[in-house]
Amino acid sequence: MGVDLRIIFGHNLTSKEIIEFPYSLSKSKELKDVYIEEIQSKIDHDSTIERVLSSLEKEYKWENITENDLLDSWENNENPELVDENGFMAHSLSTYFGLLYFNRRTVEILYLPEHKYANLHYESHRKFIFNFSKAFAKFLGSEKIVYFSDTFETQIIEDWAQEGITIESIIDLAIAKFGKPSEILEKAIENRFIIGDVTNPYLETFKR
Repeated sequence: MGVDLRIIFGHNLTSKEIIEFPYSLSKSKELKDVYIEEIQSKIDHDSTIERVLSSLEKEYKWENITENDLLDSWENNENPELVDENGFMAHSLSTYFGLLYFNRRTVEILYLPEHKYANLHYESHRKFIFNFSKAFAKFLGSEKIVYFSDTFETQIIEDWAQEGITIESIIDLAIAKFGKPSEILEKAIENRFIIGDVTNPYLETFKR
């Protein structure tokens, strides 16, 4: 089965704006340009140029999810007693690059097909993940990005996001628990916790 890669961004969207998000996402030429620029990642995952381009033309929308469903999930996830009773509730939005999960103050990406954490060890996949994530963060107006694995100790980062706290608080909690991520790329990947910054070019924050 393997370990999945999770990526979290901050956002200031209202629940109404989140329900309308598929439309604004479909209109973003900047995101689609980065997606195409990093097409080698898809080809290395046995896709074709034709399939990649056709995915950009598909219509994506929430499936049977209303604004009230979204608000109810946040209310559940931010109440420890309800979480104990129901577990965390999540609604996914399918997009051309993967699945999106919106919490009250953060959004999480599960890339497809680059959803396994091991993708960070391969140049073409890592370039897509880091460069598209930076573009997506800019699209959201989020300066910071948190990359982590969904197993082992770092899984708690996803819990913090679902509990409705901000990306800044998540970073503070993660550093307090796991330490500041290494500036050496290989070590940061090995520790399963990386902080990205939209102001830096690809891998600039990592020492060779």
